[in-house]
Amino acid sequence: MRNQVEHLIPSMILLVFMIGIPPLLAPKLNNPESVGAIYLISYLFFGVPVVTALLIHIRYYFNDKSTKVTITKDDVLVNKNNDSISFNLADVKEYTVYQTLSVRYGGVRFIPTENYNFCNILLNNGEKIKLTTLIDPDFQVLSKLLSEKATLKLRPLCIF
Repeated sequence: MRNQVEHLIPSMILLVFMIGIPPLLAPKLNNPESVGAIYLISYLFFGVPVVTALLIHIRYYFNDKSTKVTITKDDVLVNKNNDSISFNLADVKEYTVYQTLSVRYGGVRFIPTENYNFCNILLNNGEKIKLTTLIDPDFQVLSKLLSEKATLKLRPLCIF
C-alpha cells in the first residue's frame, strides 16, 4: 500500500497549490473578474493533472493492482483478475515498453501521471498482454529476458 500512496504525493502537492494560490492572490486584486480568472487558471493548471492522476490511480487500483507476474527461466505466468496466462519466452513476438520521458532520463516527476508506465506483449499466436506498473517503470526482469525483442516508446503521459 505504501508504494501506491507514494505515487499520489505529487497529486497532493498540486492540490495544495490549487487550493492555496487563489486565496493568497485574491486579496491583492480589486477586480472581481481578475479573481475569477485566477481561480479558473489555478483549477485548470493544477486541477486537471490531479484529477487525471486520481482517475488513473483508481483504475489501476481496481483493474491492475492484483496482477502477479511470475517469471521462471523460460516461462512467464501472468495472473490478472482471476485469469491466468502462461507463455514461453520464445513465444513472444514483440515486447514494447511505454515510459514517460522523466522516468527514462531519471528526471523529477512533476506531473502525477508520470508514475504510470506499461508494456505490451504480443505473442506469436496473436494474443496481447498488457501490464501496467507503478513501481517498476523499466520492467527490469522482462526487459532483460526479452532484450532482443524489446522496443522502448517514450510518451509525455502513459495513460492509455
